[in-house]
Amino acid sequence: MNRVTSWVQSIRLRQLLTAFLLGITLLFSSGLGNFGNMNQALAEAVTPEAKSYQVDNTDSNGSDAKDGGNSFIDNIVEKLNLNEPVPPATKEFLSDVQDSASDAVQGTQDAVKNAASQVTGSAD
Repeated sequence: MNRVTSWVQSIRLRQLLTAFLLGITLLFSSGLGNFGNMNQALAEAVTPEAKSYQVDNTDSNGSDAKDGGNSFIDNIVEKLNLNEPVPPATKEFLSDVQDSASDAVQGTQDAVKNAASQVTGSAD
C-alpha cells in the first residue's frame, strides 16, 4: 500500500491530465474517422472528362463480367510482352542455370551414394 501511495504522490497532475486527454482524443478521432483521407472519394468532379468517366463492369473476382475475363488476360499478355520471342541472352542465362542446377543435383546424388557405400561398407 505504501508503494501505491508513494507512486500516486510522485505522479504529476499535469502528466496525468495530458495522458488522459491524449487517450480521449485518440479514441474519438479513430471512432469518427479522422485518420487518412476518408472523404476524398466524396469530392465532386471538376472537369467534364472526369464527369463522363465510366468504370468497367467487373464481378467480385475482378474479371470482366461480359467476356469471361478474356480482356483481362489479353491486357496482361500485352503488358508483359508474352507474345514476343525470348531474347538470346535470356536463353543463355536459363541454360547456364539449368546446367549448374543439374551439376548440383549430380553432386548431391554422388554424395548420397558415397555415404550409403560407407555405411554399408562399415556395417559388413
